[in-house]
Amino acid sequence: MLHEGLANVSRNDIRDMLAKMYNVTDKNTIVVYGFHTAFGGGKSTGFGLIYDNIKAAKKFEPKYRMVRVCDEIAFFLLCLS
Repeated sequence: MLHEGLANVSRNDIRDMLAKMYNVTDKNTIVVYGFHTAFGGGKSTGFGLIYDNIKAAKKFEPKYRMVRVCDEIAFFLLCLS
């Protein structure tokens, strides 16, 4: 991922970009992790997974990643129920 002029990018920004790129309606089904910024900034590499629905994401993702992914309000309703 290229982000010229910025030192790094937040996970939420990356998820927004992936949702727009792949036409995903629910941002909570996108899980990104393992991002490392190249020396000097401007480029980051990492992993991203897009699930069909939140149920599939809960089935395969570890809880610590789901805590990072879900919004604060949706956290208790969707991710841990």
